[in-house]
Amino acid sequence: MDRAESKALVEKALWLLKKAGATQAEVKLALKNKQELNLADNKMSLYRTTQDIALELVAFSGYKKSSKRINQLGENQVEKAAREVVEAAKDSQEDEANAIADYQPAYQFQSGPEVCDFENVYRKLDGFIKRAREEAPAVNLMEGAAEFDTQEFFHVNSNGLDNFAKTAFYEFGVVFMAVKEKKRSSFNYSGILQAEPNQEFYEAGSIMALLKQSELQLDPQSIPGNFVGDVIFTPDCLGDVLGVITENLKDRSIYTGTSIFTNKLHRMVAHPGFTLVADPVGDEMPNKSYFTENGYLAKNKAIIENGVLNTYLLSLYGSRKTGLARSETIGKNLSVAPGTTLKDDMIKGIKKGILLGRFSGGEPAPNGDFSGVAKNSFYIEDGEIKYAIKETMISGNMRKMLFDIRGISAERCRFGHATLPWLHVDGISVVTA
Repeated sequence: MDRAESKALVEKALWLLKKAGATQAEVKLALKNKQELNLADNKMSLYRTTQDIALELVAFSGYKKSSKRINQLGENQVEKAAREVVEAAKDSQEDEANAIADYQPAYQFQSGPEVCDFENVYRKLDGFIKRAREEAPAVNLMEGAAEFDTQEFFHVNSNGLDNFAKTAFYEFGVVFMAVKEKKRSSFNYSGILQAEPNQEFYEAGSIMALLKQSELQLDPQSIPGNFVGDVIFTPDCLGDVLGVITENLKDRSIYTGTSIFTNKLHRMVAHPGFTLVADPVGDEMPNKSYFTENGYLAKNKAIIENGVLNTYLLSLYGSRKTGLARSETIGKNLSVAPGTTLKDDMIKGIKKGILLGRFSGGEPAPNGDFSGVAKNSFYIEDGEIKYAIKETMISGNMRKMLFDIRGISAERCRFGHATLPWLHVDGISVVTA
């Protein structure tokens, strides 16, 4: 389906929704194409191409709303879906927060290469496998892929909204674990995005460092005893923390009052050295999101700046539901501003603590309490990394933890979907298994 055919499809779908009786309507079409070179068990396995098509129809009957997503796009299927979603809207519950975006000028954006540099991708993946086998021979590259992703997105509504964006980028990710005789480390994973495959995969992100750490995790030990102390979140693990933060800033968490940031807008929510920025259209972020969920232009913006919460991540619905401002950004392509302390100096200052590589646990409670298992992690004592640890329980309070930040590294790891430092906090409970 070319661009003209796609545009004709969304316009026809919008017309069908209005014909079926929708008082307002919107249509979104997402086309995703992927060229993928896979690896499995330390060697390249197969090449394949995939395509994913999703047409979302949204119908309103006054303040009543319903939506339906389909991937069968024949004329009969689209017409049938339009009728069904309008009837479902009429039978749904009325909510005065339901609305579509006002008229906006028509926007068109495009970023990334037009075609895949397949030969370069092949060389990069082959070079990564060879380097991994040389530098971390005990590590099994269980599965992974080097991909070229192309995404096209169309969004129209009955107020005249008419948006289009096309992005293309390269992606590499791998899942691995160390294996030696009968010993096994915990599995681990990492990935990167690139605008062009210019940098070697083994030089990007944190991948090679994690591979080498996996070999050290073949002989984990228990921590010497329970303690309340310091934790350094690695960039990979910090991404999970930021995911919790952004989820607590979105619609449902805010309008139900279950967010750890309820009534905290424009107030201190973290240490003054902590700044979190969303870069949906950042220059260093190849997978750009040019529009918000409702079709407004997305902007790069500091979510938390010098410890102060600047914005909730509210959609149009969330804004109308709460009476608060709609967010101009989205919780994607996140960056944490660097600090002034070198990572190694951060470690040297710790009497007893954990270098946290991965955290497995549920969502924090509404009061911010969390607990879970530290994986792919190391014990720190008297300023030195001593050994890899067995899976260990850690717990704390997310709201308190953000104020208990003791250091942010000057170094940052660039993943292409995030740019993150090492983050040092204290006051975390660590319990041996």
